[in-house]
Amino acid sequence: MRKIFVFVILGAFILLNTIGASVFGNSVYGQVESNLSGLSTDNPEALDQYQNETQGLPLIIGRYPSEDVNTSALMAQSFVPTKEVLTKVELYICKNFSASEPFVVDIRKDLNGDNLATSSVLPENINSLNVSDSELNLSWVSFNVQEAFLDVGETYYLVAHTENTTDNWYIWAQNNDSNSYLAGEAYISYDEGSTWTNHSKSKPRPHVRSLSDDNNKSDMCFKTYGIDATQISIEFQRFGKNLTTIFNNTGSVNATSIFFEVKVTGGLLGLINETTDGLFIVPLVPNVELEVQTPVFGLGPVDIQVTVYASNVELSTVKFEGFVLFRYIYVPEYIFL
Repeated sequence: MRKIFVFVILGAFILLNTIGASVFGNSVYGQVESNLSGLSTDNPEALDQYQNETQGLPLIIGRYPSEDVNTSALMAQSFVPTKEVLTKVELYICKNFSASEPFVVDIRKDLNGDNLATSSVLPENINSLNVSDSELNLSWVSFNVQEAFLDVGETYYLVAHTENTTDNWYIWAQNNDSNSYLAGEAYISYDEGSTWTNHSKSKPRPHVRSLSDDNNKSDMCFKTYGIDATQISIEFQRFGKNLTTIFNNTGSVNATSIFFEVKVTGGLLGLINETTDGLFIVPLVPNVELEVQTPVFGLGPVDIQVTVYASNVELSTVKFEGFVLFRYIYVPEYIFL
C-alpha cells in the first residue's frame, strides 16, 4: 500500500510537469491607481511646469464679494507635463481673513472630468490678505499629491476651489500676459464648475470670454513637481518548493518604495491561506530582479494573486490558478489579458 502511495505522488509530479496551462485556465491582469507616497534621491522630485510672473489683479476663488451672494468662483490652469508622476503643486495665493474652509486643488484630464488626484490646505496654513503689502501677503503654498500618473505631452488642469460659504474666499495671483506660459491658460467658472470660460486680460475682472477667442489669455501663478515613472514585470518559477515570485524593473529609472503582496488561497477544503507582503525602501535599479518566496503546504488547486506598485510605478494585480502538492507548487504560464 505504501509503494502504491509513493507511485501516486511520483505520477502527480510527472503530470504537473507535462500538462499545459489550459488545465488551470488563463490569468487575469488589471490596473488601479496607486496611493503610495515615497520619494528617493535616486529619482529626485524636480520642478516641471511653472509660471511665476505676476501682472494684473489676483483672481478670487470662493464666495465672490458682490451683490449676488450666490456667486462662487472656481479657477483652473492648464499645463502640459514632462514628468510622468505628479507629486506636488505650488500656488501663489492668500486668503480672506474670514476664510473658514480648506483651499482645494484637483488634478483633471478634462475640466469637467473626474479627479485624478486632489489635495487641500487648511486656511490657518495660508497667509491672510494684507492690502497694505505690495504683494498682498501672497505666498507659495504647497499641495502634496498622492501620485498622479500623467501622459507626457498631454494637457491637464489644476482646478482650484473652496466651499461656497459666506465670506469664504481666497485670491490666486495671475499674469494676464499670454506669453507667460505658452503651454496652458487660465479658466474661470461661476456655476460650481458646470461651465468654464477662458479668462481675458483685456477687460476688468471678472470679465470672461468664450473658449473660441484666441487672444489675450491669462495664466495663473503655479508650479508643478514630478518624478519619472518606470515599470515592474511579474514572473514566477513554474515549479518548485514554495511559490517564487520575481519582480523585475523593466524601465529606465529606479523604482522607489516598492510595495508587494502575494496571496495563495484554496486547496483541499480551502485550508491553504498564505500571504507574503512587504515594503522595499532600497530602490530597485533597472534590469535588476527582486525575488520573493511564499511558503505553501497543502494539496489541490489554488488561487494566486500578486500585487505590486511603487511611488513611480502604477499598481498592477495578476490573478491566476496553480496547483499545490504538499510543499511544492506548480504555476502555469499565465497570459496577460
